[in-house]
Amino acid sequence: MTKQENLSSGGLVEPEVLHRLIEAFPEGYFPEGLQQRACVTHKQYVELRLQLPLLLAKDVREWLPGVLYDLVISRDRFREEFGDSVIYFLDVSGEDTDCLASADTQDMIRDFADNVLGNQEGELLKAVMFQDLPVAPLMDKMSEPEKHGLMTASREASFDGFTADQNLAILLWLQLVARWSCVDFCRDSVERALVYWYRRCRWANTEAIGKEKEESGRGKGTS
Repeated sequence: MTKQENLSSGGLVEPEVLHRLIEAFPEGYFPEGLQQRACVTHKQYVELRLQLPLLLAKDVREWLPGVLYDLVISRDRFREEFGDSVIYFLDVSGEDTDCLASADTQDMIRDFADNVLGNQEGELLKAVMFQDLPVAPLMDKMSEPEKHGLMTASREASFDGFTADQNLAILLWLQLVARWSCVDFCRDSVERALVYWYRRCRWANTEAIGKEKEESGRGKGTS
């Protein structure tokens, strides 16, 4: 089955999607038995579901694929084990990205980071949550489209460096999940995430074609 057939097919099966994740993310930490790199338990993956927004892009590439793999094999506990938090994380352009634009929300996060986490963990939380964001008073002067665009760009930083194959693996995973009834309560986010990752795949494919043409042109010019 070709990539294009996969993008348009409703016949995706779990083994194919899981295999794609493993192939696309050779640096990923997958469940025990699939590799020798690390022994990650289901409980650890559940905890990671909530921590994904705090990870740097390099760490996202290592941990996200295993989280997605684990979600497929444990989907009967999707809602009670915070499976929706992963959907919201992948829903980069979602409306919930605007919540950090408010001064009240920023103050609440700073209070939690300073008084509950403290030390290095608190500083890391603030650095990641407010990455590339101006201070709240400046955001208050922005229009809603400007705020949303800034928040989306900040969220996209979590996926810096993802390859075309990795983008496709995420898209195929979302296509599989979209068929589950257990995601009905967050279906709007699933559908937005599908659109976003489809666009990433199209953009990456267009960029790859452009590079091939450019290299081909250089080769003809030197021959």
